[in-house]
Amino acid sequence: GAFASAPIRIPPLVIGIVVVALLAAAGAWYAFGGLGGDDPKGGDNGIVPKNEVVPQADPIATARSAINSALPSVDCTWLDISSIDRRDDGLRIAIRGVAGNMRAAERELRQALIRAEAGDAGLDFGDVAPILPAGCAALDTYRQVRAANATHVSVPEPRFEMVLQPSGLPYAGQDAANAVIDLNLAEGAEDFALLGIEPSGVITNIIGDRAMFDANVGAPNSPIVDQGNGRYRLNIDLDHIGWSGIILVTGRGPFEADLVAPPVGSRGPSWQRRFLEAAAARNWRVEMVWFESVNRVQGDSAPPELLLRRAPAGGPQAAEPPSQDLGEGQTDKRTE
Repeated sequence: GAFASAPIRIPPLVIGIVVVALLAAAGAWYAFGGLGGDDPKGGDNGIVPKNEVVPQADPIATARSAINSALPSVDCTWLDISSIDRRDDGLRIAIRGVAGNMRAAERELRQALIRAEAGDAGLDFGDVAPILPAGCAALDTYRQVRAANATHVSVPEPRFEMVLQPSGLPYAGQDAANAVIDLNLAEGAEDFALLGIEPSGVITNIIGDRAMFDANVGAPNSPIVDQGNGRYRLNIDLDHIGWSGIILVTGRGPFEADLVAPPVGSRGPSWQRRFLEAAAARNWRVEMVWFESVNRVQGDSAPPELLLRRAPAGGPQAAEPPSQDLGEGQTDKRTE
């Protein structure tokens, strides 16, 4: 109580000394650069010193982050970045995948780049496949469980040229494209289903589960080649021009066909709810790649190494893989 009530008095002389000391300190602070002004170390105040170049954010990293943040919300798409190149006039960002409305998708990504102040950047949608509205509900649903690190399925190139097929292949003597799908199943893919998707929105169940896949590895005329260390190559022959997609659903089975690959007319809210509930319960993750069969060079023949990509003869006999419908307007799509 006594200490609280007694006022503390500072003599005027002490106050004058304190003021003078503060003014002297402020003058020294200003003389030596203030807020890090000419101090090469810049002090600890977080303000960039004068005459020092301000480090700029990496424009490629900024652009990549902006686009990756926007992709999940772009309706009726499955897109990712193929490459980002730095050019004299700015960045060139190549996008790949599929989109129901390419102009709308490009507009949303461009706005994301502007918001992120990514500088001059051009978007290239040349490797983006079109898809009809019938496929939008499936894309929007799959995208909700899209794998964060899509490393299990890939294509070595976005386009495969149609060539005259040698004897021993399904389209011998005809022009066909020999697409290659690379599968890396070494980790995180204990069970899975493999689906095909067309620009029409039709989805086909190609391989129902891991057991079916394993049963066909190394079988005579199998489209699956075991490359060792959990890596496989799926060869697909296409006798038509156009885009095709491959969907990989990993997680715990079963992967009911009507759930993972429903018909076009069965993709309403009820299916979406059932799919997402199953995905949550079985830890499903979805990956997708798109590629195009083209015929830009007339009369060219298949390269000699084409047959080397095929599975060796012999091995346990397995049931023939189901026919595939990977291209629009085709009724007999076959894997080799």
